[in-house]
Amino acid sequence: MPIYSRVVEIISGQLLARYQFDSDLSDTQQNTSDGQWYNSGGYTTGVEGMCANMTSQTQYISIADGYPKIGVSSALSMGTVCAWVKPTVITSSDTVYSNWNDGGNTAFSLSIVDASDVKFYFRDDNGKAITLQESCGYLLTDGYWHHVAVAYAIDGVCEIYLDGCLLGSRQADFDINDFSPWQYPMLIGAGRNTTDRTQAGTYLQAYVDELRIYNYPLTQKEMIDIYRYQYPESTFCIDDYGKQFDFNDDCVINLEDFANLANSWLSSAVDHPYLLAFVSEWLSSGKY
Repeated sequence: MPIYSRVVEIISGQLLARYQFDSDLSDTQQNTSDGQWYNSGGYTTGVEGMCANMTSQTQYISIADGYPKIGVSSALSMGTVCAWVKPTVITSSDTVYSNWNDGGNTAFSLSIVDASDVKFYFRDDNGKAITLQESCGYLLTDGYWHHVAVAYAIDGVCEIYLDGCLLGSRQADFDINDFSPWQYPMLIGAGRNTTDRTQAGTYLQAYVDELRIYNYPLTQKEMIDIYRYQYPESTFCIDDYGKQFDFNDDCVINLEDFANLANSWLSSAVDHPYLLAFVSEWLSSGKY
């Protein structure tokens, strides 16, 4: 009986590309070629070190062999794209990171819409697409840095995050696993013209820093860790089990919550004299 063997590539979670924009456009993971400025972009102080300054309209960056791309563990079937952005002007739809092939096949776009919405568009080789757009409820042109991210999985689950918070998710009705190779370079700060994909459009006027691409969907905790690395004083309420004990909604479970619980006991203890006396005495003591 013949014996056959196959080499199987094990997919492990990796940071595939990282652009820090510290006065150059290199990928510090050294997995892609250096980016190229179009229309005289530059650098200034960023959220960490230096950042890319593309605040004048039509400035953008092109990456010839950028991620995500097809292939096992190459982040097109599943992954995360995230970046710090500080927009100065938002028009109807300004693109953070994208690429579009000719025709109706493979496309990928993360953008900011109407100054307060984050939008993700994803299309496979068969023209099947998913659009996820969520509002954060405030203007992203507020002069602060914001962390924008999309995480997507091969089973079609897509999630949009802003500043560590999950804005929304959507389940695609198709598996994210059928793509064509990119015909053109990936773009930072621009989309591609709808009538001529060789030309850029929908420019982002913003400062951009720490753009990262992973080959797996980051969890909400990982998104929070990235945000809190820059803003450690921030608090997040993501523990669904713990929320049921946080009676004053301050994301902390302590004696103040127990006092709120005791007040609810007091309301329900009217017909139980001994319990009413105990709770009343404890609340009046102020020892909480």
